[in-house]
Amino acid sequence: MKKFILTATAVAALGLSAMGQGTINFQNNATTRYFTNATSTGGIRGAMSTSPNAYVVALFFYDITVNGIGGSSNLNNYVFATSVFNSASSIGIILGNSALGLAGTSGGDSVSVFTIAYSGSEGGLTGYQTRFDKNGAAPGTVNGWSGTSGYFGMSNVAYGPSGTGFVLNTAPAAGVVMYQNTANFIGTLGGGTDMLPVPEPSTFALTGLGAAAMLIFRRRK
Repeated sequence: MKKFILTATAVAALGLSAMGQGTINFQNNATTRYFTNATSTGGIRGAMSTSPNAYVVALFFYDITVNGIGGSSNLNNYVFATSVFNSASSIGIILGNSALGLAGTSGGDSVSVFTIAYSGSEGGLTGYQTRFDKNGAAPGTVNGWSGTSGYFGMSNVAYGPSGTGFVLNTAPAAGVVMYQNTANFIGTLGGGTDMLPVPEPSTFALTGLGAAAMLIFRRRK
């Protein structure tokens, strides 16, 4: 009987802990789309495809309330939250969750967030684990991405309407909206995120050989 009471108490405590978890709204809309941008290769900017599983968007967060605002500038302090595929019905839209719970957070905590987006062929939902290196990452560029080809993009870090974090709601309630227009918060999640074409490694190799050949040619002249 004593063991049963202890077990029941532990389960109840876990339930309360889960209920207290902080939530965020990880859904975007037509004004906060993800774009593929091929202008560097002569193409035009267009919203992310609706082809099934063509692209992945992964969310990372940092709990300012727990860890302090100071550490939010270091991307290595950010924790992976979830990754989702693109919508198969609306261009530029993700298959997000309006009440996404962030592990280790509580309702009322302030968090900052950023996202990465990449071609689904680069490892699918778990591709971020081996393809994305936060140590070398610079928001808005392809730095930190070690994929072989396809598209990659990274948003700036967003700090919410107050500039000091998105204040989380308490589970199971719908989360605070993280995609807002740029006039209301610090960061560019509200203005859409571009995915740039990433050259294949062979392209980099050819570029390097070409540069070396040019140097040799110049020296001989």
